[in-house]
Amino acid sequence: EIRLSLVGSEMCIRDSMYAASAGHAEVVTQLLAARASVDVQAEDHMQFKDGSTALIKAVQGLQYRHRVGCAEVVTLLLAGKASVDVKNGEGDTALLKAVALGHVDAVTQLLDGGARVDVKDRRGCSVLHVAAAHAVMQYPASIVCYTGVVTGLLGAGASVDVTDRHGRTALMALITKSYDGQDDDYFADVVMRLLAAGASVDVMDKRGITMLYQSACKGHTTLMTRLLSGGASVDTRTKGGGTALLSLIHI
Repeated sequence: EIRLSLVGSEMCIRDSMYAASAGHAEVVTQLLAARASVDVQAEDHMQFKDGSTALIKAVQGLQYRHRVGCAEVVTLLLAGKASVDVKNGEGDTALLKAVALGHVDAVTQLLDGGARVDVKDRRGCSVLHVAAAHAVMQYPASIVCYTGVVTGLLGAGASVDVTDRHGRTALMALITKSYDGQDDDYFADVVMRLLAAGASVDVMDKRGITMLYQSACKGHTTLMTRLLSGGASVDTRTKGGGTALLSLIHI
C-alpha cells in the first residue's frame, strides 16, 4: 500500500510529477487511488521547480513520443478534480500550454473541465494571442491544429479583441509574428475565423501601428484584401505620420 499524507512528501510530489510528464497512466492511477493531492505545485528545491502541477506537466508531455500516455493522464487528473487554472512560475496554465502545443483534444478537455478562456500569461497574452502567434510559426503543430484550437476557443467565448501589454489583439499579434514575404494563404483560415468573430480591423498598438500598415510593409496582399473588405481605414496614420501606402515608398 502506498501511504501519502494530504500535503505530500517531496518524493511523492516528485514521483507524481514525473509520472504525469512521462505519461505513466498506471502510476498516476495508483497515486490518485492513494489520495495523492492533484494540485500540489513543485517547489524551488525540487526536480520540477517551475511551480507546475501534475496537470500542467501532463499537458507539456503531449509534445513528446509518449503523448498517448500523457493524454490519458490528462483525462485521469481532470477526473480526479485537478484545478485547471493554477499557474506555474512562468504564468502559464494548463490551457495556455495546450494552446501553444496546438493540441485540440487537450484544449477541448480543459475547456470542458472549466478552464478560464480569458486567462492571460505574464506577458499579457490571451489564449487567442498564443494560438495566433503559433499558427504563423506552425510550430510545434500544423496550421490545421491551430485553426482547430482558435475555433474551439472562440466557441468557448474567448474575447477576440482583448489586447496584450503592447496593445495588440490576437489578429495583430499574428501579423506581427509573420515575416516579410510570407505566404499569408497559410494562415488565412485563422485570420478568417478571427474576422468572422468580429475582430476589429483598425486597432492601433502602442507604437501607433495598424494591421493594414504592417500587412503592407510585409507584402501580405491576401491579408490586406481581407482587412480592407472588413472596413479597415486605408489612410490611418501611424504616430510617425505614415500610412499603408507611404510605407511602400522608400525615398
